Amino acid sequence: MLTNKKGNLTELEVQFLFLKNGFDIFRPIGDGNKIDLIIIFPKSKIPKRVQIKTSRKIATGFMFNAFSMLGARNGKMKKRIYTSNDIDYFATTFNGNLYLISIDDIKNRTIVSLRLNKKYKNQYKPLFAEDYLIT
Repeated sequence: MLTNKKGNLTELEVQFLFLKNGFDIFRPIGDGNKIDLIIIFPKSKIPKRVQIKTSRKIATGFMFNAFSMLGARNGKMKKRIYTSNDIDYFATTFNGNLYLISIDDIKNRTIVSLRLNKKYKNQYKPLFAEDYLIT
């Protein structure tokens, strides 16, 4: 499947799951925005900026790119890194579940891995999927 079709399907799935879980959502007009959605949590009325990313399976769980690729005028591609000035959260889905990850938890990572198993040990502090699951 083409990358843009995968992205469109992810955006629709994320929107559906936010609505199903009681969030209000608002979409910007047009493409190319750093923000894919504005969400309002069910118990608060504070709007939050969300960038939606397509995840893919890895051995320990799933991952997504915390950047976008942009075409430059010289024909080369350039990475756009997201910061807390741009967005508040990344949203993604995996196996029909919705995950909402704060930009503050990313800590300058360009690839974000979420582990499904908390028993796995390694040298760095991993992010665990269950901590970001929206239910």
